[in-house]
Amino acid sequence: MKILNCVVACLWIGHAVGQETVSVTAGATASLTRPAGRDRESFNVAAKAGQSLLVEINVSNVEKSNSSDQLHIFPPGGGTKPLTSTLSEDISAHVMSVLPNAGVYRVEVFRSSKKAYDLRITLMDPNDPRIDPGITAAKLSINTGTIGKKGPFRLKPIYPVVMGDADEFWPASLVLEEPDIRVMSLDGLKKTHWMDDRGWLKALAGLEAALKPGTKPIAPKALPPSSPDADLIMGARPETLEGKSFRAIRFIASYSQAEDPPHNPMEYVAQGISSDGRYYVMMRAKISHPAVDAEAKTKLPSGEKQYAAAVRAVTARIVPKLEAAAPDSFKPSLAQLDAVFKSLTIQ
Repeated sequence: MKILNCVVACLWIGHAVGQETVSVTAGATASLTRPAGRDRESFNVAAKAGQSLLVEINVSNVEKSNSSDQLHIFPPGGGTKPLTSTLSEDISAHVMSVLPNAGVYRVEVFRSSKKAYDLRITLMDPNDPRIDPGITAAKLSINTGTIGKKGPFRLKPIYPVVMGDADEFWPASLVLEEPDIRVMSLDGLKKTHWMDDRGWLKALAGLEAALKPGTKPIAPKALPPSSPDADLIMGARPETLEGKSFRAIRFIASYSQAEDPPHNPMEYVAQGISSDGRYYVMMRAKISHPAVDAEAKTKLPSGEKQYAAAVRAVTARIVPKLEAAAPDSFKPSLAQLDAVFKSLTIQ
């Protein structure tokens, strides 16, 4: 039996073809680059009762994960019924299970093709920040006033990164919907975005720096992306908010999958970090302003270059109008949305 270096943990490879034993410590990940030509492989992982085992297939953006790929985790002792995955059914190339007993678990990979792929095997204790936000809903309070639902916050499980997918990848979070308010472990957020998709980690570091006392808010484009499948085409009114339990940067945004002018409804976005540095907090809500509707009546040329130039011109006219607008001219009122977010208290 020979020992090879692994990215995070050590990997011991047995002599049996297609059968490998992977050693992973709690909180760590074993990253394996699998060669082409293998459509079925099996891996053994020793774990303790109560730990969670996350297994991920990551392939190139060209191929993407195929829905016919299969991952299964089987219990110790040669069990033939795989454990139930605690992940969303939308995630076909990832599986995660809470392990009921101590022992050696078998991970089986079935590939729809024989192309090369990357396999990540992560072992997590119950209090790992990716699966435990480190706070309960009872510790959170917020006054939503007349905007949206009043609660309670509910626990939403981890949604790990799926390479090539346009989705939102979060650690376990406490969520209040309408408006969308989320509280999660800052460390868990960083670990969930391990591949720094869309520059998340760099932008998150920028947010942390911009929230230090005496600093000014940074441009919305430099903040973590707040839309999973569209680009920020306009950001306006960035402002630092001082909440009861955190500091945050708030801005007004418009997103689009194409190069289109800003449109109603836009999005109110606030992103912050708790005073103790442990939690990332976010709020998103729909917001509108008549200045945007007025510009929407502008007839745009059909030529590609002319259209792009006209979009930039429309955006350039809208931004200063939003910057100068009274808070109550937005719908809902910008001041009202700010008050809701600042009322969030972390005990």
